[in-house]
Amino acid sequence: MNRREFLSTAALATTLTAGCSRVTGDGDRGIEWKIEVGDALPAQIVGSDDSVYVGADSKIYRLSAATGEPKWIYDGAGDSYLRVHLHDETVYGGWFRDGVVAVDAESGNHRWSVQPLDSASGVTGLGSHPGTDAIYYNDLDGVAVALDPTDGELLWYYDTGGTLRDGPVVTRDSVYVASEDGVLYALAADTGEKRWQYDTGSKNVLAPTVANGTVYVGPQDATLYAVDSKDGTERWQYSTTTEKWLAPTVDGDVAYLATFDGDVEKIDLQTRERIWHNGGQGRSVVPPGVGPDNVYIGGPNRLVGISKSTGETVSVVKTGEIEHSSFHQTPLVSTDRVISGNTGGFVFATPRT
Repeated sequence: MNRREFLSTAALATTLTAGCSRVTGDGDRGIEWKIEVGDALPAQIVGSDDSVYVGADSKIYRLSAATGEPKWIYDGAGDSYLRVHLHDETVYGGWFRDGVVAVDAESGNHRWSVQPLDSASGVTGLGSHPGTDAIYYNDLDGVAVALDPTDGELLWYYDTGGTLRDGPVVTRDSVYVASEDGVLYALAADTGEKRWQYDTGSKNVLAPTVANGTVYVGPQDATLYAVDSKDGTERWQYSTTTEKWLAPTVDGDVAYLATFDGDVEKIDLQTRERIWHNGGQGRSVVPPGVGPDNVYIGGPNRLVGISKSTGETVSVVKTGEIEHSSFHQTPLVSTDRVISGNTGGFVFATPRT
């Protein structure tokens, strides 16, 4: 495999305070805190009980999970549509057209940054695994890339020839990517060599999920495919009655499937039977977040909690008072709270039910 030129860029400035406003006092609506970080839907939120990391516009934020106060703000001066990923003690950000940046998770100091393989293509998602010495990302032109996490050096790349709109899923020995033309690829995590590919025969394939030796991938054609993670053999298909599904969320031996219309259903991955269905939560654009007792999904002007055991709606937090709260990011579920973001560029926290 030929090595493409991979350029490193100069260090980018870290800004400790920049244009943030914090509003509290929304306890009557179940909102603990909210903070404006941009003017569009933030990237999926990552973090822990102590801190959360958010990508919005050209910035990466480290926020206190308890109060929403910024601990630091990294201004990368890059393009928008930022994706973030937390690995070890580093936060990685991927811009739509400006490559990948590595930032110290504790201090917000710049570590390294690299330009994309193709200046016209952007990062669509990042991934890693504790057992691998690499950071992986996909770009819009269908190329899966592995970088050295210490300095951003290119380790390998694999061109699928399609379009990759979501990030890779990484295990100790494999990287799984799903192309928009319906093909699922398994690549060797250390070399990028293709191990197998599986063609769903469908278009608009969503991000895969890996659990218990099985890769689950669901195109938006109401079918969930289960594929053996080692050899790519199809294990089964599960057909639903509703189209326009979002990517599956796997939790042990069950999966939660949500639609753009806000329907959520829980299926048993062993028997392939539907356990429950919860409908009418309103339009959603991202998969639900999963907690110990409930799953959470954002609908128009609200964040809904659904019981994992019964499928009943157990909580509804009205977010209409937050500006432009039409759609929400996949919620991050921590010990005490649920944290999400909305299309108005706000990040907010509610108590976990």
